[in-house]
Amino acid sequence: MTLQEYDAKSLKTSWNASDLVGHGGFAAVRKCRHKKLGEVAVKCFSTTGSTEKIEKDIEGQSREAKILSQIKHKNILRVHGITKWSNCFGVLMDFIEGGSLCDILQKNVAIPEIPWGLCVRMLKQLGDALCYLHFYDKNYAFVHGDLKPENILLTLELQVKLADFGSVNLVQITGASRLPSISVQSTTQHTRLYSAPEFLKDPQSKRTVKMDVYSFGMIIFEMITRKSIFHGVAVNMDVLIALILSQKQRPNVQEVEKIKNTVSKQADLQTLELMEKLMNLCWSQKPEDRPPMDNVRDELLLCVEKMDNQQLMTEAFNIRQKMISPKPRNPLETQVSLSQFANPFEKVENPGPFISTGEHIDQKDPTCFIALGGWSTQTDVLQYSPVTNTFTSLPRLNIGRWHLSAASVSEKLLAIGGKLEEDMPTNAVECLDLQKPTEWIHKSPMNENRYHACATTLGEYVYVSGGWNEMKICLSSIECYKLADDEWTIVGNMKTAREGHSLVACNGKLYIFGGYDGSNRLQSAECFDPTTCQSTYLSDMPCINSHHAASYLNGWIYQMGGLDGDLTFLRKVCRFNVAKNEWDSTVPNMMENRVSLGSCVVDGKLYAVGGRSYGDSMTTIESFDESLNKWMIVAQLEKPWYRHSVVAI
Repeated sequence: MTLQEYDAKSLKTSWNASDLVGHGGFAAVRKCRHKKLGEVAVKCFSTTGSTEKIEKDIEGQSREAKILSQIKHKNILRVHGITKWSNCFGVLMDFIEGGSLCDILQKNVAIPEIPWGLCVRMLKQLGDALCYLHFYDKNYAFVHGDLKPENILLTLELQVKLADFGSVNLVQITGASRLPSISVQSTTQHTRLYSAPEFLKDPQSKRTVKMDVYSFGMIIFEMITRKSIFHGVAVNMDVLIALILSQKQRPNVQEVEKIKNTVSKQADLQTLELMEKLMNLCWSQKPEDRPPMDNVRDELLLCVEKMDNQQLMTEAFNIRQKMISPKPRNPLETQVSLSQFANPFEKVENPGPFISTGEHIDQKDPTCFIALGGWSTQTDVLQYSPVTNTFTSLPRLNIGRWHLSAASVSEKLLAIGGKLEEDMPTNAVECLDLQKPTEWIHKSPMNENRYHACATTLGEYVYVSGGWNEMKICLSSIECYKLADDEWTIVGNMKTAREGHSLVACNGKLYIFGGYDGSNRLQSAECFDPTTCQSTYLSDMPCINSHHAASYLNGWIYQMGGLDGDLTFLRKVCRFNVAKNEWDSTVPNMMENRVSLGSCVVDGKLYAVGGRSYGDSMTTIESFDESLNKWMIVAQLEKPWYRHSVVAI
């Protein structure tokens, strides 16, 4: 497997310390932006010494990054590749905004308590990550080797991302041949108080998965008590380690009993007792007495499955509101190439531009709309004129697709992504010249394969958000396309990964509603500002909703149809007041229930086109007239249209 190497000139960061996420004696972590990867964290090392030493250091770091790039799991921080410049070396990783487990357990006094259900969910996700590592395949296992709250990162939705693999080992389960280790032998790479007794006794001993299980028990203690392990123990480190080895010293379990005595709800007490039981099993003195990680994870899973997902989401949202807000991103025009840093700790003068946000260009009011793609209409392109109530067939798409996105810009219509006949997602893009609609022309593909994504136009740019990729990962990234350059750039991320959501552009910003995050259907909404590449949460929608449609009309964003939390097909309509950040649910419902429909605004009226339903929605178009406050079926389609896209032109 070849390790991807990125040009340091393509990575943009602040010219000063504002994008310096953290640093230690040997490395600095900088937040950077890349056209294809979007926002990433780059762990930068400055190498010094002889040429031979520098080459050896870089070789070692490259070997570590290569192994880590093979680790792909939703609860593990992803390594994208490496970069080199001057005497510096960097490892590119996902950037996570929510801080670490340590931040919310000990440092964030704004969070007085964390619901026990959320604690178990986070532990279960950490267990998922460790099971992936420990049971990598039938022959090999990864040992993380440095589990502690500081290395457990959290998204703003309190989803776990296991990080900092500086001590990870790849060990062989069967056979006797020696395997490459990416362990750094110095004990500074390993926090000793979280370490298993057998490691403390012999730091040069072979790492085992049971060492991670021991550390997991320590983490459970901190989640229960919100105190550091061995808090208040008045002995020096060497004495404490001797006690751990000789007398099986553990953190003060009386702290756990104190917490249990404050719990009033029976369900919470049962959850807490499960955590306590697993804690005691995991930190057993002998490795053979510790349970395998999959047994621990399975017990946590059973507990989580009994909980109300919506309640967990609400609790996570409430904590998110109390968390320290992330710093605003630096304006793009103040960012410079990472290659300009002689040392990642220093600042760079003469900041330069990264990407222009462009100016708004006026567009003609739409007079008709086009429906394209879909489940049973994969290559069909159909234009409808409300004025004459007529349909016109346009040239067929080159590639049959459904769950696609579409947008128009500068008299051009773009068909973007979707699923192909082979049930595979695609990043392919086609373009039709609406002034001379003779054939579809292939354009540059997106950086990600996407279906169930959304697209919209803002000025001279087309933006695409979210969707599923080929690995069944729900995406949070937002890509931007400029027709004149025929180039796609990942410009940022939504706060929540989403598919089956809606995306509407107005007032120079992108408004994003609902959808599905890969585990739960969503009620949240957010606003992405392309000038700062920052997203902020809006007022929640009136109800959970995915696979709906949304369009902007006269200061309101109308949301139509979709699936609620019970997977009911909806004909419900609500609208969002952009200026007031408020929802109104008094709008009349549509005539038909509709899911995976298309919508647009033409001549001051809303149109809902096709969509799955219990009735005839797939072959009908209905319109809403604000002046009449009424929906009406206005046209019949010759064939069912759903999982398609609709664009006003």
